[in-house]
Amino acid sequence: MRGAGNKGLLLLSALIASATLFFSYQQLSRSTDDSGSLISLDGRTMGTGYRVLLQADEAVNSSVNTELQAAIETRLVILDKTIFSTYVPDSEISVFNQADQGVFNASPEFITVLQRALEIHRLSDGAFDPSLKPVVDLWGFGTQVGRQEVPSPDVLAAVFGLKGLTDIRIASNAGTVQKKSGVAIDLSGIAKGFAVDEIGKLLEERGISNFLVEIGGEVLSVGNRPDGSPWQLGIEKPVAGEAELLQPIRAHSEKMAVAGSGNYRNYFVHEGQRYSHIIDPRTGWPVSHELLSVTVIAESTMEADAWATALFVLGLEAGVRLANELQLAAYFALDNGAGIQSWHSDAFNRYL
Repeated sequence: MRGAGNKGLLLLSALIASATLFFSYQQLSRSTDDSGSLISLDGRTMGTGYRVLLQADEAVNSSVNTELQAAIETRLVILDKTIFSTYVPDSEISVFNQADQGVFNASPEFITVLQRALEIHRLSDGAFDPSLKPVVDLWGFGTQVGRQEVPSPDVLAAVFGLKGLTDIRIASNAGTVQKKSGVAIDLSGIAKGFAVDEIGKLLEERGISNFLVEIGGEVLSVGNRPDGSPWQLGIEKPVAGEAELLQPIRAHSEKMAVAGSGNYRNYFVHEGQRYSHIIDPRTGWPVSHELLSVTVIAESTMEADAWATALFVLGLEAGVRLANELQLAAYFALDNGAGIQSWHSDAFNRYL
């Protein structure tokens, strides 16, 4: 196990929601590494940062890099500002949330992400629920930021009653979504992963077969690094302060989608009690158990993103049990009073 101070190991900062991942490469702060074999394109999206690593021989030259980054940012603007941002008043999701009950035309991207969210909601027995948005806002972790106190039971009960992901109906062939009055959703727990997958598709359509895409700690790695070795990923030790590697991830294939969820960065303390930003959809209260982070490796980053949150909500025992039932590769980090401990599902063995 290697610490964060080792040469070539860099932390991917995920300042909100996710357990942070590490990956290894050289001198990412430059546009290329010392040998000129690795190129980094980065910027801001979805309230966090994005980063794309490419082999220089596939990117060809600086003019291609400029055009490629413009294409990446154009796609990200559409996904964020036009569709999924709850902070943009005229985005697709904001218009959906502000409207009363009825049937609404929806983009293919909106339908794809919402449909998978509904499926994971069902498979997790409600542990993943984007319709919890009004409750998350009430606790001060959504668009209505700044609250640092516990809501009254009466107000919480009233807002909690508005959630209703099962009251949403999707007609994918018609491109429409139907909802009941009062339902509002936030797809940030799955949309970042979807955006990573979309940028991966964009790169593959351009003939690029070796790359790494990261948005806010959600990662898709495809192919190899310039020296022919796999991209080196790892799980951060879930503690505040200086970053430290907890567990390396062994590449098992030429494509890996990895995402995490954790409660050790985003929380508030009220009257001596710590309240996590991750709300349990079954109770309306912040999760309160020994888990610190959950990391999932899946077929898509969208899947990994949503399942990391769902398994975290479930807690260690129920989370491991469900991960084994569904053959999900999941890694759980916890503090049971004896320091940082770890547990993992059977499917994660291949990555150790």
